[in-house]
Amino acid sequence: MKNAQFATGCVIEGTVEESLVFRKVTIAKDAEVRNSIIMQGSQIGEGAILEYCILDKNVTVGPGVTLKGTKDNLVVIEKNKTLTV
Repeated sequence: MKNAQFATGCVIEGTVEESLVFRKVTIAKDAEVRNSIIMQGSQIGEGAILEYCILDKNVTVGPGVTLKGTKDNLVVIEKNKTLTV
């Protein structure tokens, strides 16, 4: 964890840097989250990679999924979506 903030009820087993993580978020083993905002109830699967993303509430990112935006072009995912490989 590097320069990240977490709300209550999170389970963090992966790497989180420069990000804001809301309540009841799970980030699985070997997942990487950088420069992102992950809203409440979202699930990040094992080995997933997120950079410059905003995930709304209750988004599920499956194992091995890669989402990479840029500082000027963020990846935004609507609430209640499921992303798989």
